[in-house]
Formats: sequence, C-alpha cells, structure tokens
Amino acid sequence: MPAGFWDHFFDNDRRQRDDLHDLEVSSISLAGDIHQLRAHVLTLQRQLHDTTILISVLMRMLDEAKVDRDELQEIRKLIDAYEGKTHGKGDDR
Repeated sequence: MPAGFWDHFFDNDRRQRDDLHDLEVSSISLAGDIHQLRAHVLTLQRQLHDTTILISVLMRMLDEAKVDRDELQEIRKLIDAYEGKTHGKGDDR
C-alpha cells in the first residue's frame, strides 16, 4: 500500500534524510568554491611576488642612475597627465 500524505508529513526520518542530503550538496558546492578561491589566491601571490621583484629591480636601477626624487615627481606628473589620473596624491616621498 503506497504511503499517503500524512505518512510523509510525519516521517521525521525523511526530513532528516532530506536535510542531510541538502547539507551534503551544500558542502560539495562550498568545497568547489574553496578550491577555486585557493587557486585564485595562489595566482595573486605569484603576481605579487613578481611585482615586488620588478619594483625592487626598478628602484635599484633608479638609485644607480642617481635619479633625483624631484625628477621622479615630474615624471609621475607627466604620466598622470597622460593617463588622466593622479597617482600618489598627497605622497611627499
């Protein structure tokens, strides 16, 4: 004999099974999201490392070329004017 509406309605085990299934689906989805975020963070860390090395090399080159800070400010202003942006605003370095 097939189970009726009331049999399903008062079946606490069925509700628990449904809840467990929903949790399992959610956890699988979250695990995938975490994996993607971890991969993205690793990519960003590599890019940051590469950028840090590039800046270090450029700073050393500028230092060896004896480029004056005022001259760097003028170059920055030219770049800002070209790009229509202001970089380092309020930075007196």
